[in-house]
Amino acid sequence: MAADTEGLELLRLPLPSPHVAHVALGSLRPDLNPPHGGGGARAELEREGAELHARWVAPGARGLRGGVTTFLELLGLVLETIERFGGEGPDPAPPLPPQS
Repeated sequence: MAADTEGLELLRLPLPSPHVAHVALGSLRPDLNPPHGGGGARAELEREGAELHARWVAPGARGLRGGVTTFLELLGLVLETIERFGGEGPDPAPPLPPQS
């Protein structure tokens, strides 16, 4: 991930396979950023092989804390769901389009 002074790369999460990372990315991306800006943290999430990389940009510690906390709660639910329904499968063919 590109470094920049406004962002904080907080998480490099290794997952069991590229397929699990792809499913987690697709499940988490839609809920990362508030629909109306909200003045909180803006998150970026990408996948490199079987690893997820999360980066946040926030106007202050409070917004960053809220964004990270929400992400970790969602991540827990996604990983629990993947584990419950079996997360192994073929490696994903096409990557997800860039976040807008």
